Amino acid sequence: MHGRSVGCWPETVYMPLYSIKEQNMKAILLKDYLEQRMYFVIILAVAALSLLTAAFFGQLDSGVALVILFILQGPLFIYLAANHQISSEVNNGTWRFLTALPVSRLRLWSAKLIFTAIYTTSLYAIYLILALAAGVDIGEIWHLISGNPGLVLGVPVTIVAYGFFTTMLPSGFSTISSLIVIPTLYAIFRAPPTLFNLNFEMATGLATAVLLCLSLLVFLSDRTMSSPWRGVKGIAMLLAGIMLSLACWSALNSAAEHFWRIDVKEGADWLPMNHGKTILWRVFSKAPAWDVVQPRIIKNYYNDGRFLGDGDYWFETPAHNRHILVHDTASGLTKKVAGRHSNFYKEENYNNGLVTALIPEIKFGFLRYQRYGVLDGEGNVLKILPEGIDEYTKGLKLIDERRFIYAEEIKSGNNIITQFNLFEKGVGEKVVFTAGEDFGISDFVVVPDKDRSKPAKVYIAGASDHEKGKTLLISVPDGKKIVLPNSPASDILCAGPDFMVVDNGRWNKELDRPVSDLQVLYFDGRIVPLSGIASNSKIVGITAANRIVAKIPGKDELDWYSPGTESIVEIDPETMTIREILRFPYPGSVKMKISQTGEHAFIYYGDVTASPVRRQLFAANLKDGTAREFTELNAQSFNNPNVHGFTIFNGPYALNDNRFMVEGQTAAGEGGLYELDTATVSVVRKIAYQSIEEVFKKWGADL
Repeated sequence: MHGRSVGCWPETVYMPLYSIKEQNMKAILLKDYLEQRMYFVIILAVAALSLLTAAFFGQLDSGVALVILFILQGPLFIYLAANHQISSEVNNGTWRFLTALPVSRLRLWSAKLIFTAIYTTSLYAIYLILALAAGVDIGEIWHLISGNPGLVLGVPVTIVAYGFFTTMLPSGFSTISSLIVIPTLYAIFRAPPTLFNLNFEMATGLATAVLLCLSLLVFLSDRTMSSPWRGVKGIAMLLAGIMLSLACWSALNSAAEHFWRIDVKEGADWLPMNHGKTILWRVFSKAPAWDVVQPRIIKNYYNDGRFLGDGDYWFETPAHNRHILVHDTASGLTKKVAGRHSNFYKEENYNNGLVTALIPEIKFGFLRYQRYGVLDGEGNVLKILPEGIDEYTKGLKLIDERRFIYAEEIKSGNNIITQFNLFEKGVGEKVVFTAGEDFGISDFVVVPDKDRSKPAKVYIAGASDHEKGKTLLISVPDGKKIVLPNSPASDILCAGPDFMVVDNGRWNKELDRPVSDLQVLYFDGRIVPLSGIASNSKIVGITAANRIVAKIPGKDELDWYSPGTESIVEIDPETMTIREILRFPYPGSVKMKISQTGEHAFIYYGDVTASPVRRQLFAANLKDGTAREFTELNAQSFNNPNVHGFTIFNGPYALNDNRFMVEGQTAAGEGGLYELDTATVSVVRKIAYQSIEEVFKKWGADL
């Protein structure tokens, strides 16, 4: 038996070595407890006094209590406790006593770490009790933890690990380590998207593991803990640990960028580009737990349909990754562009050749920014737009398939100027106009040439202090100015070669709804009210013959909010004569888009009074004012109330000439992407869902 004899002669008792080691570890833990208990009580007293002070001045609420306890005081005190473990033993001269005990260096290191963990857990447990006493709702704390475990729990653990590393260093080297760590953290988190989308579970777990390993290496490298060289070795190890961590982080980011699969449970979206030659697909994938960039959404939390406490609670939850794929419809090849977390927008800033997209920049696994940019039909990023331009601002306008213009604010001395830049694909970028602070942009106006085959003109619309209450149009690129006697706050709905259609609408308090005031604003300064149509008519666009196309409600329309009967009409802006193109006998929803030539239009109508709802496709000839059905897709006559007809899910999107592309499904259940010709009223081609599924399968979709 291996052991050590204890007691007196003649009887000898053998105690196993492992028992002695356990007792010594317990003795070390008890020693630390006796030394730290008073400090522990003082820390709790400081916390309680801080809460009472905030309450005395009437500033104590759940948010203030959480900030005081878990953001200000908690991290500071647990760092000091961890930093105290070894450095205090060396400074007080008790280190030789500890090392003389029959305990291995690893067990001694473990004992100190265990005590720090117990200390931290106890402190936060009592902090939690104090928070509840201060009025913090337990449900709020739980959802804060469950929504952000890496942030709420991981950060304190990492702070403890950092404190446990610095306690191994001589006096002064802790400060040096801080001069390394703090600038590193600043470099990482100086961009808000990094903090918001960081995988805190991975980050804090990796940082904690590295720091604990570094502390153990320093601890084992110097038996006496008296050599100043251990500080030099510690700093060198810290730098190596940071470099290794960044390398691992970057490798995980690269793996997440290349190894992913489409989650078909989420709805994919698409856009036709290059007149249908390529298709942009926006797809989703689940972010794996090891993905270093975790997209997050803010949502309102309900508990069984009821608010928690007195209000609603907002917290972050992991979202899906977004990807943009470019699919060549001729070759069938598909490639990923713009990186994960990219997104495109379909409304105003889209045409056949260009689209506005949200473009991320990820460096070394950290999301630096998500800026708006412009993609072409092949998925190439033509331009990352300046900060502050997004889909909600009027600082960007896609002119045609090759050109776009955007506004950029530049600080010049004590002034801020607005610089307007014109970008043309294949040519480059140039400044076309510079305005001072006296000019405020309201919109860009794209004016088609009378010959639709020629490039469109562009005007910058805005307001100037020199022309108060009037609209100032600046021609691009010659800078010619046109002053119009109309408010710059008016909404510009569409434009022809020599006029604009504007809405000077306002909110009517009596009717409790907006009231439109539609006007034709000629570039020569004339203002003509758009007469003969209801105030709630919707302007669709301008035909090749410079007539205004509008959707107007029926004469029996009483309820402004309810769907009613509508008609499609053309209005001659010079004579205000109206020509009806198509009248719908029943209330329903109508979508309409004019072709690139301005000679034809696509119309989608859904009759909401029928059961089941009837959905029909039409092609309007804007030259002679007639309309025809797409009988091939409508399947049955327009008057058959028992037919679903063709259902559109996405679109219509205008291609070149008189063609459109829609995603939809026939009454027989056949669906896909359809390319339609409104001049011949025919289906040009169909991309069946089976073909799309094959594309998705190549990217890992489980169908």
